[in-house]
Amino acid sequence: MVTPLLRRPVLILAVAALVVSGCFRLQPVATGAVPATGTQVAVHVNDAGRAALSRTVGQAIDRIEGMLAEQDLDGYVISVQHIYFLQGGVQVWNGEKVRVSKDQVQSFSIRQLSRGRTVALGAMGVGSLAFMLSQGLFGSGLGDRPDVPCDSCGATLRLIWP
Repeated sequence: MVTPLLRRPVLILAVAALVVSGCFRLQPVATGAVPATGTQVAVHVNDAGRAALSRTVGQAIDRIEGMLAEQDLDGYVISVQHIYFLQGGVQVWNGEKVRVSKDQVQSFSIRQLSRGRTVALGAMGVGSLAFMLSQGLFGSGLGDRPDVPCDSCGATLRLIWP
């Protein structure tokens, strides 16, 4: 006998992905400190950065989020995933690299997993799944097949192939 959990592997995978993805938050880095290369960061730009980056990134940006790909004496190279604007808009990027000078950076934040939020999200996901399964809210799609020959199932279409 097939258990209800095995009947809906796609649903189970979706809930598992939600639980594993978790909740992240931005944690400010101490003033003057720079995260290590390869870290997921948010670069908060200052007014000089907004003006200098307006041609390549867009106007009125608040912060650039992505991976810190390189750093040297003059600045940083960010592999950009998101651009957040002062007016609340978000632009999704695909890892394009943007160079930001040190004098254009107001501060850094690093992206960290929030354990409390992730546990709460996981508990809600598992609880929702358990409730839906207990109430029979998912049809299996595997109902009993009738013991009726196919010719009596209704009209059929037959093609003659040369």
